[in-house]
Amino acid sequence: MIDQGVTAALAARDALRSVRRTDRAARECTYTDFFKCQPLPFKGTEGVASFSQLCERMESVFHISNCVAENQVKFATCTLH
Repeated sequence: MIDQGVTAALAARDALRSVRRTDRAARECTYTDFFKCQPLPFKGTEGVASFSQLCERMESVFHISNCVAENQVKFATCTLH
């Protein structure tokens, strides 16, 4: 009876270990983390095409740094000059 319980517990443990983890560890993106990704500044003189590229790069930086939506606007406005 004890052997069966131990065997079942070991099987359950092994089943959990073999499951691949798909969730990323949640960690809040700070302003420092955001700027480590080196977002490009926008001075407003480059034109529409440059601004469009800047927006695409900014979205990429947000994705890479795991930046939450609440901080994205705040961090992006700091790159505007």
